[in-house]
Amino acid sequence: MNQGRLSIESICPFCGKILDGYTVLDNDGGGPSDGDFTLCVYCLTPLRFTFGLRLRIMRDDEIRELGPKQRKQFTRMATLLKDLPSFKGGKETH
Repeated sequence: MNQGRLSIESICPFCGKILDGYTVLDNDGGGPSDGDFTLCVYCLTPLRFTFGLRLRIMRDDEIRELGPKQRKQFTRMATLLKDLPSFKGGKETH
């Protein structure tokens, strides 16, 4: 896993929390880029990075079109996040 800080703060468009870090599960050595997907660490909403590392909620058709490897990554991310002691399931407001 590769971890780091984003060059800008991004905001989850669902829960409004500031997301300023990343963890890459596929060990490619780089950070996120336009088109990559992620989950909000606070509410587990599926998100996609857009130009300038902004975030938008993934559309249902995008989620359905994920390949087996990407679905496995989503499941792994969600499991890791839910197991964190700080995970509140998106119940906390900002």
